[in-house]
Amino acid sequence: GEDVPDPSAAPRRVGKRRGPTPKVTEAMLADKDKGLRRLYTTAQRALPRPSGDPLADLSAPLRLLEEWARALVPALGFEDVLERVEKLGGTRRVREHLVHLREAEVGLRAVDDDGLGGAGGVEGAEEGGQ
Repeated sequence: GEDVPDPSAAPRRVGKRRGPTPKVTEAMLADKDKGLRRLYTTAQRALPRPSGDPLADLSAPLRLLEEWARALVPALGFEDVLERVEKLGGTRRVREHLVHLREAEVGLRAVDDDGLGGAGGVEGAEEGGQ
C-alpha cells in the first residue's frame, strides 16, 4: 500500500530538454567549405601586412579566427572550439590536411586538390606544379 505514490501529490518537475552538445570533429576541420581550408583561404585574402606593432597586428588574425570558429560551430564558445581544434590537431587526418594546405601555399599542389577524401570530395583536382 504505502509504496505507491499518490498521483494527486505535488506535480513532478520536468526539466528542459537540451539538445545534444555540438561537437567539433575531424570531418568538420577537413570540410572544404567550413573547415581549415576556409580559414586558410580567408586568411590569405583578408590579413593585412604586419605594421610593426605586435598588439595591433594580433587583432586582425584573432578576429578572423573567432569568426571562423563561430561559423564552424555557432553553439560553442570560442575557447571551447579552440580547445577541441588543438586536441584534433594531433590526429592523422587533420595533420595530413594541414600538410596539404602547406603544400598548396608553396605551390606544390592546388588548394582545391583534396586528395584526402575529406568532406566535399575531390573538386578541381589539378596538381599544381608536380
